[in-house]
Amino acid sequence: MAQYKETEQTKKELVNTVILGVGNVLLGDEGVGVKVVRELQQSEKLPPTVKLVDGATGGFSLLPIFETYKHCKFIIVDAIRVVNIFSKEKNTRGAIYVIPLDKLYEANKNVAEHQSFEFLSLHEPGLMDVLTLMYLTSQVKIKGYLVGISIFTEDKYDVPFEFSLNLSPEIEKKVPEIIRIIRTLI
Repeated sequence: MAQYKETEQTKKELVNTVILGVGNVLLGDEGVGVKVVRELQQSEKLPPTVKLVDGATGGFSLLPIFETYKHCKFIIVDAIRVVNIFSKEKNTRGAIYVIPLDKLYEANKNVAEHQSFEFLSLHEPGLMDVLTLMYLTSQVKIKGYLVGISIFTEDKYDVPFEFSLNLSPEIEKKVPEIIRIIRTLI
């Protein structure tokens, strides 16, 4: 009887959902996406069809992940400044937004029409830069959701960055809620 051996290729073939956490863990709340993925790695039992990726501040180095799993659903977790074309609410620190990625593509395409478009991924290059390059090079739009956590207040000049390896208590207490949302999106 032939023995089945799981290889990297068969593991890739099983995956239908990628949870990608991005952020700079050296800047406190800016690293919330990575912190959520690390929490999922340590404490959550996920099906073998789900792949967890710590994207850090990967920028264009995330392209191979998007290319490898381009036919999978992505759940991208990141700190954001609220985008007023996605929400009528004021920018509230700790608010969680679930934005379909197709809405991000649409907003990026129509950015000239939305003079008040303020999507900010806080990484250079930004998330939209990477997704746009992926589309331009392979004609594939990544499907899924951005789970964005606002780390700003409505003060336009709010700069919430400080050198810290820890999330603020305000954002830390949102992690269980973010994980619940991710579980519903899987």
